[in-house]
Amino acid sequence: MYNNTIYAERDVIGDLDVIKNFDPQTLRDFYHDWYRTDLQAIVIVGDIDVKEVEQKVIKMFSAIPAVENAKERPFITIPDKEEPTYILATDKEDQRYSIAIQVRYENKTENTLAERREIYVRNFFNSLMKNRFAEATQKGDAPFMMANVKTSGLARGYSSFNINVSAAKGKEKRALEGAYTILQEVLNNGFTQSELDRLKTNLMVSLENKQKNTDKRSSESYCKALKNAYLYNTSLSDKDFDYRFAKEIVPGITLEEVSAVPHQLLTDKNRVYMVTGPEKEGYEYITLSDIEDVIAKVEAKDIKPYDDGVSADTRLLSKEPLEGSIVSEKKLDLFGATEWTLSNGVKVVYRFSDYDKESVSLKAVSFGGASLYEADDLPSFDAVNSFVKGFGIGEHDPISYNKLMTGKTASSSFGLGGYAEAVSGSAKINDLEEMFKLVYMRFTQPRFDKEQFTNIWLRNQIQMANKVENKMTVIQDSLGVILRNGNPRNKPVDLAYLKAMDYDRMIEIYKERYANAADFTFYIVGDVREEQVKPMLEKYIASLPASAERESWKKRKSYFPEGKNIHRVVLPMEEPKASVMLRMKSDLKYSRENAVYHSFLKSILEMRFTKNIREKEGGTYGVGVKSGVVVIPEVRYSMEINFDCDPDKADYLKSLVYKELNDIQKNVSQDELDKVLLNAMKNKASQKKTRSYWMGVLQHWYERGENKDAPEYFDDIIEKMTTKDIEKAAKRFFKKADAVEVVLLPDME
Repeated sequence: MYNNTIYAERDVIGDLDVIKNFDPQTLRDFYHDWYRTDLQAIVIVGDIDVKEVEQKVIKMFSAIPAVENAKERPFITIPDKEEPTYILATDKEDQRYSIAIQVRYENKTENTLAERREIYVRNFFNSLMKNRFAEATQKGDAPFMMANVKTSGLARGYSSFNINVSAAKGKEKRALEGAYTILQEVLNNGFTQSELDRLKTNLMVSLENKQKNTDKRSSESYCKALKNAYLYNTSLSDKDFDYRFAKEIVPGITLEEVSAVPHQLLTDKNRVYMVTGPEKEGYEYITLSDIEDVIAKVEAKDIKPYDDGVSADTRLLSKEPLEGSIVSEKKLDLFGATEWTLSNGVKVVYRFSDYDKESVSLKAVSFGGASLYEADDLPSFDAVNSFVKGFGIGEHDPISYNKLMTGKTASSSFGLGGYAEAVSGSAKINDLEEMFKLVYMRFTQPRFDKEQFTNIWLRNQIQMANKVENKMTVIQDSLGVILRNGNPRNKPVDLAYLKAMDYDRMIEIYKERYANAADFTFYIVGDVREEQVKPMLEKYIASLPASAERESWKKRKSYFPEGKNIHRVVLPMEEPKASVMLRMKSDLKYSRENAVYHSFLKSILEMRFTKNIREKEGGTYGVGVKSGVVVIPEVRYSMEINFDCDPDKADYLKSLVYKELNDIQKNVSQDELDKVLLNAMKNKASQKKTRSYWMGVLQHWYERGENKDAPEYFDDIIEKMTTKDIEKAAKRFFKKADAVEVVLLPDME
């Protein structure tokens, strides 16, 4: 793609030979040449005293001298190439068979309104092509595993037109032909007006909704916009201008303009054909002549025009439900919420929240989940999550559903978990009824499709057959075997697991989980008034099938290895690298104090690992730390620690990790605690107004009886917290924790 320019002369990032043998002066020269004042900007966004911060910036940064005789930042011109370039790259660790066609073109930024309009045209093309390929995949007969056609940036002053295809092993030609046929249909006939109209409608609805919440823009978003304006020398417009500009130019973008994009960019020159895949002795990859033959074959085809037909009178819900009623109401003054009981026994909890203007969320939760099923049913149970979501809903397959919902903000989903099942929904207020219809249909009109089930099943089978053993798969497989520890309910997702999925049993499980709406508690939070919610509840929720039966989850045995378990896994690697993984669990007594202390323990460890291992030792890009506390099916405190490093340093860096785990049980500084406290208070303040925060508060109260919004849940604890509290929490956890240590090392022989 870079045609032997300086862009093509780049070593792999992190190559150990470079790291160990580079000339330090090269690094110093690069720093002084390019990390200089005339090429840098400082962006500060937040709730600050502007004059005070400005003076601090001046004082701190004005002392940095300008570089004399500064190097000019060059523009790299990539020369044209008339003949296509063919590249075959194989790797033992690659798991996909892929073909990419890239066509380079000049795309210099001039920062004009016309250029900004052209960005919309190109983005429309990208979106419409994405939709075409998504439809082909959803129909189930696509000859490719994945495919897409789009434009994207390449280097300063250049972009590329990209055709990307992934294939099943031995099916590369067929996959490329299928993908190129979809592109050729657009080249021959263009897109349809209805496709473009739907895209425009959805875009404008999205922009209008963003416009209503312009005051909710994050500091990070402002920083990113300012950074891009500086780096790429573009003007910085505000949301009002962006919205007005889109309203003015989007209606005028024509079908002909969008359809012309591939004609403009898919040129014969500057083409690169890249074929990648696993390194397999004797395997015959698709060649340059093969690719050109496929393209010629497709271009000579008589391709049937794309059919975008969808009936104008199609309705989301074909038959109206029989309404129920609200039979009782209770005010929850503690939360500013209301609880309703419906005529079918369903309990609904509602709270008004206008932080996100004209937005509403719904969540319905019931205990049970996978815990109620024996091991033999679990593959079919998992198929509900993996397969049913791809079938559509009611009478609508995914393709017709997406077209039907043009301009609508309503959405709904479902999920089965280990100990619960749920249905969720969200919408803007003008699509409130559509959201309730979708939730109603999740319970009463799920869609099952045997042909789609088979197609998805076959695609998964092909992916498993293409699986190549590499470092990551060995890590996942080895760690999975160790942590499963013989658990019959936790089986590896392999071909045998896939074959155990039964279509009919999958349907039964779905219906069992959603047969009784009264076993769910519904939570509704958003910028919607009671008088708007009540009719929706009576029509769509009170009419759901329900009974007096109630379920709970079933406790299942934990198979997490007891005591301390140390495993060293050795395997061949192209680039030697070690991975160290620690998993710890402890059955400490639950209390809010212990849970908060545990989260602070994790944050302090993160700081220490960054300072003492990443920065001081320079032995790893970073040490990842995760912590958690669960109470179902039993109280468990957990912690995970992971890092990659030079194999020669694995044991040494691991010893430093353990040193920190020991030291934190005896020594926590006030400075460390203060830093974590400050971050925790900032995060809490920013979260408290959101819908998700109040949804969590209500759900936690009904399921656990704890008020997450009360001072004693968090604020009172951190106000009184001391360094000794963290030290004691660390000692309690690490003293009792069962632990699994896995060190993955390269075979050095």
